[in-house]
Amino acid sequence: MPFSMRFTKKIYIFIFLIFFFKKSTFAQSDAAFSQFYASSIYLNPAIAGLEHRFAITGIHRTQYALSGGEKNPNPSSGSVYNTQSLSVIIPWHGSKDEEAPQRGGFGINVYKAAGGQNMNTLGFSFGGAYNLRFGSTVPQNITFGLQGGIIQKSVNQENIRLGSGYDGSGGFNQNTNTDNLIADNKLSKIMPDFMAGLLYYYNAGRNVYAPGISFYLGLVAGHINAPNQSLFIGKTDRISPTFKIHSGIEIHIAKKINMSPNVFWVKSGSNAAFTLGTTFTYLIPDHDEYFKPTRLVFGYSYRFGDAMIFQFGFGSKYYGLGFSYDFYTNDFRRYLSGFAGNAYEISFKTTLHISKKSKKSSKFHTPLM
Repeated sequence: MPFSMRFTKKIYIFIFLIFFFKKSTFAQSDAAFSQFYASSIYLNPAIAGLEHRFAITGIHRTQYALSGGEKNPNPSSGSVYNTQSLSVIIPWHGSKDEEAPQRGGFGINVYKAAGGQNMNTLGFSFGGAYNLRFGSTVPQNITFGLQGGIIQKSVNQENIRLGSGYDGSGGFNQNTNTDNLIADNKLSKIMPDFMAGLLYYYNAGRNVYAPGISFYLGLVAGHINAPNQSLFIGKTDRISPTFKIHSGIEIHIAKKINMSPNVFWVKSGSNAAFTLGTTFTYLIPDHDEYFKPTRLVFGYSYRFGDAMIFQFGFGSKYYGLGFSYDFYTNDFRRYLSGFAGNAYEISFKTTLHISKKSKKSSKFHTPLM
């Protein structure tokens, strides 16, 4: 192969790695779930303190799927970016007294992100949350959460080759041996990661079937240790700390309808996203049947400069199912050659009684679909 063609190929591979490992740190390290409220402790570790029953929450996102047609006649040959998150929460009552208020909870989260056939991110974290309750007339609480774990980032070497000319610092030199730059000759990195969260809840245990208002505000600081994700020996490429704000109000506007305006802001380095939306919940009379739903949820939100998001869900006090679809509006995705440019998500939640205390403890209506 002529030197110019080899050099050009190396340039393309270098751009690919920069795009995924550096420019897209926000996308790789923190999935931009449209159903952010359904991602549980992946969103905020303080949510572990709000579940009064054993809870399992999961969410799956698919985006950037290649479409068929003239530009790409074989859709299965294209790249799809998939992200999954699974959270398990165990409540902590801290007392043998069945009437004692819930003190907090513990949570485990596992998530995976795969960029086509080349990029993979795998994360595991464990944390806990503690509740401070106050308010004599209207119940209020502040919950503190802390979470720690590991992140593994890797590249499939069967599909990506750096070549011998990349020098590990952004340049190319035909006399450089790339294998000497990569730790253990593997395109993989495991690093520690820590996150802290705070959640204020006003009137958390109110009867959603009766007139009233509840409000929550969450603050999150992720990657507070700024882990180094560089694959190359002696090089530094730190994941920028991530800051999140999520908030919402639930208002009983009619006999069977609640309205919930919500906002979500996230920033990592120079990347930021702001989402503003509203959901409407149609209330069905409460009952103890497991599968029969007690609510139907419809919603719309807009991620500024990026996408319109439509949401639908249903569930009961025992489970919840949600679906959302993103219609991207920005120019970047519009001009991706051959890409459909849209995304969808599926979320679920189920809760179980694990003790008598969980049946009688004060209930929280967590900010989940």
